[in-house]
Amino acid sequence: MEQTAGLSVMWIPIILDGKLHAGLWLERWGEEVWDPSECEVMHSYEQNLRLAWKQFDRTPRLQRIKSFRPKGISMAIIAIILVFLAYAPIISLRVVAPCEIIPKDPEMYAAPLDGVIKEILVKPGDYVKAGDLLFLYEDRIIMHELKVAQKQVEIIRSQYDRQRFKSFIDNDVMAEIQSLKYRLEQEEIRLALAQSNVNHLKIQAKRNGVCMVDHPEQWQGRPVRIGERVVMIFHTDQSKVKIFLPEKDNIEFDKDKPVSIILNAAPANRYRANLNYIAPQASKGPKGDLYFQAEAQWLQHGTRIKVGSKGTAVIYGDKVSLIYWILRKPVAYARQFAGI
Repeated sequence: MEQTAGLSVMWIPIILDGKLHAGLWLERWGEEVWDPSECEVMHSYEQNLRLAWKQFDRTPRLQRIKSFRPKGISMAIIAIILVFLAYAPIISLRVVAPCEIIPKDPEMYAAPLDGVIKEILVKPGDYVKAGDLLFLYEDRIIMHELKVAQKQVEIIRSQYDRQRFKSFIDNDVMAEIQSLKYRLEQEEIRLALAQSNVNHLKIQAKRNGVCMVDHPEQWQGRPVRIGERVVMIFHTDQSKVKIFLPEKDNIEFDKDKPVSIILNAAPANRYRANLNYIAPQASKGPKGDLYFQAEAQWLQHGTRIKVGSKGTAVIYGDKVSLIYWILRKPVAYARQFAGI
């Protein structure tokens, strides 16, 4: 109770659970004060007010729960979110592998016969047209074989004609005629082969394009075998991506998701390609590591990227959980180290 000049005040607070919810403010004017008996009565009335307020309190239950939420519901929500992130498939597994831009559908020019290369007439990057000379063979031995074959055919044909003329007057030479005929056929085959070899001494381009040849100066005087690749011709606007996929990262890939290509020469640009081939067997790389060769085709037709460019390919797999995405490689290394 407080008293001021001409005013006497009685304050009756309503406190529940240690918190002030409401109160009763009583004023008396005219120099009239509250006597002790009235104060005692109001004190007992205070308890009744507290019970009544507690009974008819309309504060929403949700408001009461708020005091519990930071410690209870909030922690439960956080736990549910963490479990969801750990086990729900929400992240696409991805593999980063080195790649190289190679020609698409190039024209290969291999050695058509055993012999010695005389000269490579093109250099790497030269543009050639159909009919241009690419390389030459040494012709001395092959031309000599042609002359010998021609001479043999002339000799045996002369003998054959002479014996045929004699057969009109001597039937005993018929057996020799058959033998000469067989020999003539053999020598004519050798002559045709020698002539074919001569026709392959000069190799010409069959289409327009850019040449690719390794160290042309080292080919001069070098012996080659049939089928050994010498020159390759390709179109600059036709290329594809060769990917060196590490053996440990050969996972199940989603071929419906484009492969991202980032070139070392242009890291700010990102190109998209479609994964269309993965080799069934691993190959050994220059450093002795195993990798699977994969290929991807550009999604945008006519993508012009310099052949020989190197970069990084990002290949995407199926969706996995966050915990699998984080622990896949550490667990693999641990099992490999422990041998389990």
